[in-house]
Amino acid sequence: MPIGSSTTAGRRFATLIALGLEPASRVLDVEGDDPELASLLLLYLRPGCYEAVAGAPEPLRDGLEACCGRELVALRKARVVTTLDSASAGGEGRDFILFRPRADGVAARTASTGATLARALRPLGRLVLWAGPGQAVAEQMSRDSGLVEVETGPPIEGATVFGHPDDESRRREIEIYRDVDDVHALPEIFHFWSQRFVRPKLEACGLSSFDDLFLGPLARLAEARPGSLCRVASLGAGNCDLELRLASALDAIGVSNIVFECLELNPHMLRRGAEAAEAAGLGERFVFREIDMEQWHAEGRYDACVASHSLHHFRELESIFGEVRRCLADDGVFLIHDMIGRNGHMRWPEVLEATEEIWTSLPARYKLNRQLQRVEEEFVNWDCSQDGSEGIRAQDILPLLLEHFEFELFVAFGGLIDPFVDRAFGHNFDPGDPEDRDVILRIAEANEEGLDSGRFKPTQMAAVLRTTPVDEPVVYRHWTPAFCLRRPWGRRPSAAPPAWPERGCLRSARAGPSASAPAR
Repeated sequence: MPIGSSTTAGRRFATLIALGLEPASRVLDVEGDDPELASLLLLYLRPGCYEAVAGAPEPLRDGLEACCGRELVALRKARVVTTLDSASAGGEGRDFILFRPRADGVAARTASTGATLARALRPLGRLVLWAGPGQAVAEQMSRDSGLVEVETGPPIEGATVFGHPDDESRRREIEIYRDVDDVHALPEIFHFWSQRFVRPKLEACGLSSFDDLFLGPLARLAEARPGSLCRVASLGAGNCDLELRLASALDAIGVSNIVFECLELNPHMLRRGAEAAEAAGLGERFVFREIDMEQWHAEGRYDACVASHSLHHFRELESIFGEVRRCLADDGVFLIHDMIGRNGHMRWPEVLEATEEIWTSLPARYKLNRQLQRVEEEFVNWDCSQDGSEGIRAQDILPLLLEHFEFELFVAFGGLIDPFVDRAFGHNFDPGDPEDRDVILRIAEANEEGLDSGRFKPTQMAAVLRTTPVDEPVVYRHWTPAFCLRRPWGRRPSAAPPAWPERGCLRSARAGPSASAPAR
């Protein structure tokens, strides 16, 4: 039988290519009764990537061997099993699941397989239901599996395509960071502000830098486990920059019994992390896992979990925090540096009011949005979660952490100052220009006064958390997690707003940090 002699098999194969089938895709072919399509897949996919479920496996194997030859089938490591349960035990999730339900017992078969197929499908995978018994099966499949029909471009003859809910936003998130080597690149004015107003808070709480937030606890955990391996799960590791710095710093002080398991949805970022680890000679200290944190189930116990600017990308915070609590060792730590402001990184009303007042007093040269290349005469309270999942549930992070964990250390900062030192407008301010510095210092001091009074709430935090009670938590001044909480359903803070000079009036800022001297 010549390969691809069936028009139907060729059309279906072309459909899969249009849907993104690649040689490395893992394919599960349920009711695999089409040897010609199976042979096309077998020749295209890498060895071990094709698996079929067939009620009668012998005809499919015979058909494959007739199309491709016995030696090639063996070389390609095709796997044919008789039940879906056997396939489910076969390893990682699948990028494509092909489902051709038989006409006999369709409803019962669909009901029994829907949930299993959904679990076997990777978060960004596609389940392709070939038309046969009709639309009723597609509707039942959607109900039973929790999957939804997805956009596939032009209508595809004879197929209904399903994916996990929200997988399009995940795809967009992956594309945003596909080629971004430095996800934390910030304007110079950010570092000017951070040195003056954030570093003193860290130092007051015993930290020399943000890396020290992670380095100290990890070193102590590893030293407490001589002769055994310390497992660290990094949640949403991105390019793994932080983890590489930590591994290098730990190596420099003689700590070698730590392995970082980098969990990340974006394969492009994971690849960059793996390449950087090998180049630095640290490959043995790392495990890289392509995982959707929204569906994460921790395997075994971890001595620490790390989250650096990743939590504000996650929707399923309750599930993730539950998994962290479940998997942490009794003396384990959860180390976080992340955003805790309003969803989508928008301004809360009281902060927006102050921001708009400042905006009207600024010259036009400060209002150029460098990301969008446009001057914004009026401040735009933009919801960043509209594109990808940036800040999708940022405001829920702190209250949920208070529910699930105990704080050992907590340092909060940010707020009114954010848009003036961030990527969009921060490049308009030159730390070497006295006038630019003066504007930033005045805004920063107004922010500090607002945070200290409780009128404003911080937008970022650094924290060490545990699952067991902590006797003496370390916080900056009176800025406890509870004090820094901004409940969206509550009243706006009632403290008087910090004074801001009349429009057009530039007054000199103090040389040092604002108002409140850091204290433990």
